[in-house]
Amino acid sequence: MSTLDSYWLNKPKGNTNLYFAYGSNINQEQMAFRCSDASPAALAYVQNFKFIINEIGVATIIPASGSVVRGVLWQISKSDEDQLDIYEGVSSSLYTKESCNVSVGDENIDALVYIATNSELGSPRKNYLETIINGIVSFKADVNWIDEVLSWKDKIL
Repeated sequence: MSTLDSYWLNKPKGNTNLYFAYGSNINQEQMAFRCSDASPAALAYVQNFKFIINEIGVATIIPASGSVVRGVLWQISKSDEDQLDIYEGVSSSLYTKESCNVSVGDENIDALVYIATNSELGSPRKNYLETIINGIVSFKADVNWIDEVLSWKDKIL
């Protein structure tokens, strides 16, 4: 992945909370509804992970040497993080909160990421991929990213 695929939209200053979204939370309308203080900071990526749709029909990332997961780095408030914990089902162990090393261009930043506890391959929920793709399109991101997400459209496992 070249640095053209990853760049700052609004580089945060000082000590801020950063959240890496790779699934439906890259959608700006969804994030505005869920997290009123959130603002997109960068198009970013995580190395040595792979994007998948799990058995529940939602996105997660799994370790995969040499692979890359594209996403959006959001600047969030503590109340946004609390809301994300609810939406991501942290208390019911649907997702866990992790810290991951995220790349923006040639910079590496630690950010919050939610990783599903279910990593078995599955098929996407109805309209789930469209929510992700609408987010990608809204950021005018690389068409290869759209193709990668669309590759899950007809997977019936």
